[in-house]
Amino acid sequence: MLKIIYMAKLKEQLPIAEETIEWHGGTRDELIQLLRSRNQLWHETLAPENVYKIAINNSIVHQNAHIPENAEVALLPPVTGG
Repeated sequence: MLKIIYMAKLKEQLPIAEETIEWHGGTRDELIQLLRSRNQLWHETLAPENVYKIAINNSIVHQNAHIPENAEVALLPPVTGG
């Protein structure tokens, strides 16, 4: 299993704030591809040109990291600062 938390703008754009999915381990890219395959809304929201961060068990990853079973993943949209 994998717990996914959608943060800030993502939870507004997608029809969900949090979910648990069946997961037997895989990469960050595999997870994103799985989510994109749900439908057009998911595909557009999580499109490659929409830059966002992913945290695995509260640590932000910057590359195609492995996501183990029973992890918690947070998807964070881009933020602006000033």
